[in-house]
Amino acid sequence: MPTRRVTLAGLAAGLTLPAFAKEPPRDISMAQDFDEMWETLAARYCFFGEKATDWAAVRRVYRPMALAAPDWDAFALVMRGALGELYDPHTNIR
Repeated sequence: MPTRRVTLAGLAAGLTLPAFAKEPPRDISMAQDFDEMWETLAARYCFFGEKATDWAAVRRVYRPMALAAPDWDAFALVMRGALGELYDPHTNIR
């Protein structure tokens, strides 16, 4: 017959299993990721007034490249390029 300690240990182990489970696949495309980055900065980036960056042109140039990226590594390079147009060390991909 299981003791209270064994029962509690089993329960605790069962509750922690989801923490070790893999994250389910995301249903988000590279286009959605690019658009979210671009729109968030368009709405919230506070230094556009001090920059010579044409943010709309960044979208026109880099979005097709993001859509054509063959994998996530290539996509990350496109995102780095787009963010590089801000010439701001505070905007980067990690």
